[in-house]
Amino acid sequence: MVHKEAASRFKINKQLEASGWRFFAEGRPPANIQLKPKTTHIKPKPES
Repeated sequence: MVHKEAASRFKINKQLEASGWRFFAEGRPPANIQLKPKTTHIKPKPES
């Protein structure tokens, strides 16, 4: 169940980024949304 939730969150985040949401300032303009406190950023493994 945890794996499905995490996979869903990654898919949602990718869709939000594609629509212009910026979670982090990574060489672009600053983030335009604020994450919940204590949220960590873990880069997903590339899909094969």
